[in-house]
Amino acid sequence: MEQKQKANIKPDFVIPKSFPKTYAKTSSIDHGGLGLFAGENIKEGTVVIEYTGKIIPYTEARTLKNRTYLKAITFTKHLDGNVDYASNAKYINDNTDRTKLNVSFVKQKLRVFVTASRDIHKDEELFISYGRGHWVFHEIGGFLGLKTIEEVDGSQ
Repeated sequence: MEQKQKANIKPDFVIPKSFPKTYAKTSSIDHGGLGLFAGENIKEGTVVIEYTGKIIPYTEARTLKNRTYLKAITFTKHLDGNVDYASNAKYINDNTDRTKLNVSFVKQKLRVFVTASRDIHKDEELFISYGRGHWVFHEIGGFLGLKTIEEVDGSQ
């Protein structure tokens, strides 16, 4: 039986006034599109960037044609990073090689931040786990051997 992943909420979390430098360029992952890279050395525990976008209800998220940059905040609310004003956090890719994961999500109410889970070197690509639910919700979840949300709920 699969365990549900609990939100990584930290009551003593402090939102920084500024974030380390990062930049987007072609990912090292085949067919990964753009990736996000450290523009400077980043220490473990540092808040790297905020994942921003348009907050939408699950019912709207469920009907989006492009769910590429969709991030669940709660079961009923999602962040759609596929908007002009979204941060570059949307370019942080998941990596099936779990040893390469170097950042993680921290949720604070209706905000989502990315923190360094280990020291990160300048020009190193940032990788995060989006979790199984993220990939099930996408029509591309099959690359992990997962059914899509449409296949799970029978709407396909």
